[in-house]
Amino acid sequence: PRWMFIGEAPGEFDESAGRPFQGRAGELLQAMLASIGLDASAPAYFANVLKCRPVNNRSPEPEEVAACLPHLRRQITLLQPGCLVALGRVSAAALLGHEGELDDLRGQVHQYVDEAGRSIPVVVTHHPAALLLHWQFKADAWRDLNLLRSLGAQGSPGAV
Repeated sequence: PRWMFIGEAPGEFDESAGRPFQGRAGELLQAMLASIGLDASAPAYFANVLKCRPVNNRSPEPEEVAACLPHLRRQITLLQPGCLVALGRVSAAALLGHEGELDDLRGQVHQYVDEAGRSIPVVVTHHPAALLLHWQFKADAWRDLNLLRSLGAQGSPGAV
């Protein structure tokens, strides 16, 4: 895929459907992507850092992230996406290898180096579930989507 969107962990709807980004957050994500020209037929892959839903839908523990990270790293290496999109703080920390404030990580293109040594651009933005609760972040997310779209204008292999 050109794009690999990575969230935190499966939610209730994701778990019941057996696919990431289902329910209201998934609908919002699809609408966001459509706004920059990535519709359902776009070469995109959706995944989560954690591969199973945390008890009571709580935030993942560091040990859980550490246990699942090798699986995510392997997925990235096998899929060879043109660009990674970290949806939320947990995903950003897992991909970038360090904790940081989401606002400090947004607005720039980072690099992820996969198991094969290939460098892949990473864009960090808000998770759509957070946008459902905090609509004031919508303008930030729109800027992030435009950054994602600009990668195509620069001739990136992950171009829209």
